[in-house]
Amino acid sequence: MNVRTIEKPAVEPIPLAEAKIHLRVDHTDEDGEIGRKIRSARIYCEKISGRAFITRTLAGYLDEFPTGNGGLFLLPHAPASEIVSIKYYDVDDVQQTLDAADYELDPTSEPARLRPAIGSSWPATGTRFAAVEIQWKAGYGDDPTDVPEDIRSAMKLALGDLYEQRESIVLGLNVNWTKQIDQLLANDRLTEGNYQ
Repeated sequence: MNVRTIEKPAVEPIPLAEAKIHLRVDHTDEDGEIGRKIRSARIYCEKISGRAFITRTLAGYLDEFPTGNGGLFLLPHAPASEIVSIKYYDVDDVQQTLDAADYELDPTSEPARLRPAIGSSWPATGTRFAAVEIQWKAGYGDDPTDVPEDIRSAMKLALGDLYEQRESIVLGLNVNWTKQIDQLLANDRLTEGNYQ
């Protein structure tokens, strides 16, 4: 499934004021740079963990609905909280929107599971790339405090190194920090095993 962000997170898991306290910065000269480093740290930690930290809307694209395993498939970027819409191109190449009663989401699983409702099946699609578009909300919540503290700690570690050791990080010379971040994110990481 190809996934892209439709609606970005409204805030970062580490607010600027909290980041500056962590970095021991008491001036405003580098606020823009620190903000960019916060975003970079989030993207890095989200990629490692396979998660979305702050709520955003994602869209996933498939060429057709899955047919095996009862039509079940897994949504990347846990935790998923709701399906916004499922659209598809039918056999006449007309875009349709599935009624919410025709499918069900299990947001308690990680990754979340999506399948046709009991007694239903996925409709046939036309022959085209990205015939199916699923939009869903993913993330722990809308507030930085909704994000688990171990994830925020991993982000702070990445942020500190990105800020203090700019040249060595860019040149790929500092690898110790990635091991520490991996350890902090280990309990929250979605791996290929989670998708089987």
